[in-house]
Amino acid sequence: MNTSKIVGFDDAIVGVVIYDAVNNDRVSEPRLVYNGRKILDELVSDGMTYEEAEEHLAYNIESAYVGEGTPLIMWDFDEEKWIDTSTDM
Repeated sequence: MNTSKIVGFDDAIVGVVIYDAVNNDRVSEPRLVYNGRKILDELVSDGMTYEEAEEHLAYNIESAYVGEGTPLIMWDFDEEKWIDTSTDM
C-alpha cells in the first residue's frame, strides 16, 4: 500500500478515502484525509504566524504530489467562500 502521510500532523487526520464516486470504483490507493484548519493551528503553535502557516501549507503541503496515495486536505464548508450564488438555478 502506498498511502502517504503528512509527517507531524497525525492529530489532523480525519478519515480515509477508499472510494472514487466519480468513477464508481475503489481508489487504487487509500488516501488519508486531513483537516486543513488543524494543520494551520499546529503550524501556528510551532511558532509560525498565521500568514506564514497559510503559505507553508499552500506551497509545501497542499501542492505536493507523491503518487496515487497523496493525502487530501479537507476544509470546513463556508458557503460564502465556496458557492457562487449568482449561478444558482
